[in-house]
Amino acid sequence: MTGKYPALAGIHAVKNEADGHVWTIGEILRELDNVRSLLREKGLEPASIGSVVFNPRLTRSCGRTRRKNGVYSMDFSVAYFQHAAPDSIRNTIAHETIHTVPGCFNHGKKFQQVARMLDADGYDVSTRDYDEAYTAYREQKREAKPVFYILCPNCGKKMDKYVRLSPTLKAIIQDKQERFYCPACMSSGLQVIKRMPDGTETALKSV
Repeated sequence: MTGKYPALAGIHAVKNEADGHVWTIGEILRELDNVRSLLREKGLEPASIGSVVFNPRLTRSCGRTRRKNGVYSMDFSVAYFQHAAPDSIRNTIAHETIHTVPGCFNHGKKFQQVARMLDADGYDVSTRDYDEAYTAYREQKREAKPVFYILCPNCGKKMDKYVRLSPTLKAIIQDKQERFYCPACMSSGLQVIKRMPDGTETALKSV
């Protein structure tokens, strides 16, 4: 079945930290084919899947299915496959496969109906992919990230918190910028402060 898919580039295997199992693209394709066969046995006809890849930048969702000209492509989160429970991974693959069934591209009644059809086959597919282990990992990672805020050294006013260096912050960091002013004292000598989870702070300078 793998031969029906075009050549796949990028990451081909991801190791799950919970059980040490290495998930490959080929194994995902086999799991997809298994779910597709089960759906056909129930009188449904999943659409063609054009490509399946691991996506290291996909972090807000576990997997994602896209549709173009009747052909579906899937990408799965690398972080999710690393940190989720093995059963959850199988459910996520089934979740994305259901999206290829006509009328199931969203999470409406048809999707829910088809998801329940797979209960007898050992799957537990919901409209929202959820895994406690992966949720805990994301929360821990979020808490470990620094935050940034704007400080006016002239009057001590602190302004606006950010979770990443936005274009505004980058502009303030640049030397001799005069476009931004403190609303309290009108000073233009603002600073961007990086605050770590342990409370340490650093004033960022242009490089």
